[in-house]
Amino acid sequence: MLAVPTILGVVTAVFLLIRLVPGDVVTYMIGLEGSLPQGRVEDLKRLAMKQIHLEKAFNLRHTDFDRKDDLPTPRDMTEPIPGGKLAGWKIDEQKYGWMLDEYYDLHGWDRQTSFPKRETLIESGLADVAMDLEKIGKLR
Repeated sequence: MLAVPTILGVVTAVFLLIRLVPGDVVTYMIGLEGSLPQGRVEDLKRLAMKQIHLEKAFNLRHTDFDRKDDLPTPRDMTEPIPGGKLAGWKIDEQKYGWMLDEYYDLHGWDRQTSFPKRETLIESGLADVAMDLEKIGKLR
């Protein structure tokens, strides 16, 4: 059972590498000779997004998670850091909300609930997952 989180973590890491690091660096890091053809990069991106949508759907299916669960703890939002280089800093709730909105938009999820949108799941080849989430009222 420990292999599942490890595999999911690897796919997520590859997705982040592809989004944040130039293509030639990624191909070097994952051990491919030369440049990764653009079509293969897009395939990896689609695979990573599909995996993220599946994780989200799993959590929605088995928990009552929604947008409130994507927020830091109330303490992190109200108490400044007491010492060190970041002394006095605290999370700006409004900016965090904007960041969360952008994150949901990038993933094709509803801003109010954090639930995936039907079209997002269908475009990712997850129509069956969309039907399942619709049955439990967790699809937008």
